[in-house]
Amino acid sequence: MHAYARQWWCVEVEQMTTVVRTLYTSPYVYMNLVYLIGLEIPDKKGLEECYYKIGFVKFDNEKDVKLSLVNLQVTKNTSEYYFVVRSKEDVVLKSKSENFYREKSIGEIGNICKYVKMCEDGTIKNVILELSNPPKTYQKDNRIRVYNQSEDKKIMHEYVNYVNIEDEKSAYMEELDQDRNMYLYVGDDWCTYIGSKTKEPNWSTRVKWSEELIKEMYKNTEFNTELCEKYEITPEEFERIKTERRRYVSSLYNKRRDTGDK
Repeated sequence: MHAYARQWWCVEVEQMTTVVRTLYTSPYVYMNLVYLIGLEIPDKKGLEECYYKIGFVKFDNEKDVKLSLVNLQVTKNTSEYYFVVRSKEDVVLKSKSENFYREKSIGEIGNICKYVKMCEDGTIKNVILELSNPPKTYQKDNRIRVYNQSEDKKIMHEYVNYVNIEDEKSAYMEELDQDRNMYLYVGDDWCTYIGSKTKEPNWSTRVKWSEELIKEMYKNTEFNTELCEKYEITPEEFERIKTERRRYVSSLYNKRRDTGDK
């Protein structure tokens, strides 16, 4: 084993607002995070096979785990799968690309190594995470969620669920409760963006709002790079949208001025 591979990490977070950084060991280690809920870091007994391939993060409750997912960057060395240890006998497997409330009970803490190995060889994809106590924000149907779309642009309600939200980060946090891996939101620049809970909160692709986009997204519950590239708008199109926006705002101003409205 490479010398760097024998390093392991622990981050203890005392407040929810504390940023949890992505944990790395070395390019030779495939890392899974293990969230300890009100527990101390366990010793190596029973975890010898994977102890140097996991990173421990201590939290007081599972709400903090959800908040920390915005900083979990999935890379070739950092797995999307992570573990939540509620007690030494109650451990669940979760995935950032899945609904936060989907999980698989794996029993005692010593079973973590079995699933770390499955992450390494790819067989983890065969594991089904079951929905457990979803919140009221969970959407049972398969429609695409679109945030902050204007009334005049709303189309194809059979495929789309329109939601108003405070800001982009709030949309991202709400998407952690959903099964789909892509969603749409309208930014302050009136443009439509594809977002994904599998990416960082500030990741987005500016796309053309259309029925074709909606239909294709409806068929893809997983993140799809080709779809993003297919509907991404060019810089020239973006400039045209900004021009249309300025004209629209100007027309509203002139109309209010002419009618005496304030």
